[in-house]
Amino acid sequence: MGTRQELRLTEEQLVKMNRLDLFPRSLDEYSSLKGKKYEIMDTGKQKKFVYFNPDWIKSDVAFAAKHPIFRDASLQLLGDLILDGCEALVRYVADGSRGFNYGIPVRIKS
Repeated sequence: MGTRQELRLTEEQLVKMNRLDLFPRSLDEYSSLKGKKYEIMDTGKQKKFVYFNPDWIKSDVAFAAKHPIFRDASLQLLGDLILDGCEALVRYVADGSRGFNYGIPVRIKS
């Protein structure tokens, strides 16, 4: 089991998390919808997706109480990606029964 580290997110990161597009379809479809070219971001992890449940930043849901280390690590990773330009999570899957929602982070192609 990991150790809990202090979650450090700025107000700007939290605002941008609330505005993230959670898009269930492909990167190409998202780019077409937005009329801009987007690219997949490197998470720095073996897995190319990030876990994110919008409820984690809106309230102290039961899942967060049961899994604070997992939740905090996921939010910190997403917060760092937002600083690098993340605007959306594509191929977003909302698994309401377990709270393990996830998607692939994307940003405008540079």
